[in-house]
Amino acid sequence: ASRDARFVGEWVEPVPGQPGRVQGVALFPGGHARAIDMATLRHDLWRLEGDTLVVVVASVGNRVTDVGTRRFVARTDSSGAPVLVEGGTTYRRRDAGPTPAPRCWRHDAPGAEYMATLFELGDSVHGRLRYEARERDGNDGAFVGARGADGTIAGTYFYYSEGQLSERDVAFRVVGDTLVESDTPRDLVRGRFTWRGGAPTRFGGPRFVPAPCP
Repeated sequence: ASRDARFVGEWVEPVPGQPGRVQGVALFPGGHARAIDMATLRHDLWRLEGDTLVVVVASVGNRVTDVGTRRFVARTDSSGAPVLVEGGTTYRRRDAGPTPAPRCWRHDAPGAEYMATLFELGDSVHGRLRYEARERDGNDGAFVGARGADGTIAGTYFYYSEGQLSERDVAFRVVGDTLVESDTPRDLVRGRFTWRGGAPTRFGGPRFVPAPCP
């Protein structure tokens, strides 16, 4: 296990003036993050820089308006319990039951390396996608979607490339223990790459095979 593993879990603080309510961030293996009761600030990715935990976030309304980071310092409190401190706010680990185990897949081709780390929570599927290709800009971001009745996994990929945020529809067909990505054409509509015709109709893209999770 890496030292990053000590941060996996839910970290929360009480919401001022609202007794019983908390907010914060959930950190998953593989570097995926989710906001806890913070509807206007989506949390996507996290990484460790020394003893500072950096979370990539995006302000959201009718559409994404801003991208930035939150920085938490790892400390211990007077009882020796781990805490994350951001400015004057202290976040404590919440016992939310076992963290769902991720499943990971990888696609390797000449000059290309893609990785999918996905979790299933109820009907939803979320996680992290990473696309690296030689002589092309790579991108890395969060996937938020669901598994359909036919087993197809479809949703939105919020990805970061050279400090810019983009969104595109992504879908995978489950074939045995592999994932085959949809190569249905997409059109740019209001800043988002959406399926031409409204839904994925063909699956002839990269094939991802099971791989160890990072």
